[in-house]
Formats: sequence, structure tokens, C-alpha cells
Amino acid sequence: MKFSIAIVAAALIAGVAADYATVHTDVLNIQKSVADLAEKLKATDGNSYGGGLSVHGAAQDLDKAIQRSTKDTQSTTSVTTVPQAKTIISILTKAYPHVVAATERLVAIKPNFQKIGVAGIAKGDITSIAKSTKAFTVALVAKAPAAEKKAAQSLAAKYNAKLDATVKQYST
Repeated sequence: MKFSIAIVAAALIAGVAADYATVHTDVLNIQKSVADLAEKLKATDGNSYGGGLSVHGAAQDLDKAIQRSTKDTQSTTSVTTVPQAKTIISILTKAYPHVVAATERLVAIKPNFQKIGVAGIAKGDITSIAKSTKAFTVALVAKAPAAEKKAAQSLAAKYNAKLDATVKQYST
């Protein structure tokens, strides 16, 4: 009987670790995807369909990464530990400058995207990313331990404000 209880306990502990490991991997993928989008935006002046297509593909990849992470975060039954939360917050803090670079570049090349007729696609991409990011940040804040909740909320507010401002720029 003691042996089977030990196996069940070990399985539960492994399940909790796998949940965090999955979310951690997802967040690293978001960091990579947002850096890739920033690079694609940096590499285009917005005057060509090829550049626009490259940006669109990277934006879709980022949006999918955010959506996957949201789903995994929401399905995580464990409350993260303070060190785990700090790791996730650190990764997302390091990704934020890429968000700033990407959104600022997207606004800068909007007139060129308008000239070639792809501004609507860019608007759709940034709107979808902003919506996905809001859902993701809500999920992360909900899973953050009390000691890290304020830091998670602050970072979420920064992300959401930056993306909302970019959506607004593309809505005018």
C-alpha cells in the first residue's frame, strides 16, 4: 500500500513539474517569436509584398505561440512557485524590448503598408496579437503566487498598453 501511495505521489509531483516545464518552454517560444517578428520588421521598409508577407508570417507564428501558452497556462492546475514565477517574469521582461521595437517599427512603416495595400493585414495581425496577449497575461497573473502577483500585473500592463497603442495607430 505504501508503495502505491509513493508512486501516485511521484506521478502528481511529475505532473506539476511538467506543467511548469511546458509553460516555461512556451514562454521561451514567445520570446523567440517576438524577437523574430522584430527582426522581420527591421528588415523591411514596408514597400514590398515580400516584406509584408514575411512580417505577416512572423506575426502569425507569434500569435500562435501566445495562444498555445495561454492554453497551457490556463490548464496548469498547480500554482507556480516564487522562483518559477520570477523565471517566467524575467523571460517576458527580456522579451519586452523586442515588443517595443516591433510595435514602433510597425507604426513607422504603416504608410508604406498602406501604399501597397497590406495595412489591413497588419492591423489584423496586431489586433489578434493584442487580444491573445491580453488573454495570456490574465492567465499568467492568475497563476502567479501572491509574492509575484504585483510584478506580473505590472509587466502585463506594460505589454497590453504598448500593444493597445499600436492597435490604435492602425485604427486611424
